[in-house]
Amino acid sequence: MLAPLSVGGLPELSAALDRLTATAGEWYEREGVPEGQRRSTFTLALRYRRQNFELDVELPPGPLDEGAVARLTHSFHALHERTYGFHHPDAGIRIVGATVTACQAVAAPAAETLPAGDGDVSRALTEHRDVVFRDAAGDHSARPTPVYRREHLMQGDRVDGPAVIEQMDSTVVLVPGSHGTVDTYGTLIVEVGTDV
Repeated sequence: MLAPLSVGGLPELSAALDRLTATAGEWYEREGVPEGQRRSTFTLALRYRRQNFELDVELPPGPLDEGAVARLTHSFHALHERTYGFHHPDAGIRIVGATVTACQAVAAPAAETLPAGDGDVSRALTEHRDVVFRDAAGDHSARPTPVYRREHLMQGDRVDGPAVIEQMDSTVVLVPGSHGTVDTYGTLIVEVGTDV
């Protein structure tokens, strides 16, 4: 598609959007998306005349009319200014392409909370190993350090550093003087102490 972003270019844009709407409708039907959960957004690839690169601008809701052209023009100039540091308010804008994003609106999942811990983090302790830390004087020394499994820590549990907390996809090292507390949702809130 190559059409001017103007009232004169609206018939061609409207035809392209009709085709995209039909394609999105076919997808919704194939996927069994209920009418009330269908969300389609349209994006136009726009550029100034004689440019070789486009910027994507979302089509505002509402009728496809002179007001929509004005809003798209304003949005494109502002995006060009943010992206490249300048814009050409008097230059013609071309529509290079149009896309539709079709998705299903779903309810946000309820956040699961962890059961409260009893304050005894030894249930998560797996071993002790020597870990090298730097002290306040800048010297390095190995210290026997407890190692905990993250999935065995419960809400309200506090682990004091030095400690290592391991899980499948990450490792948290609590340096001496710091501590980590598990919140309601299982997030480990780390406070770094003054010994660091």
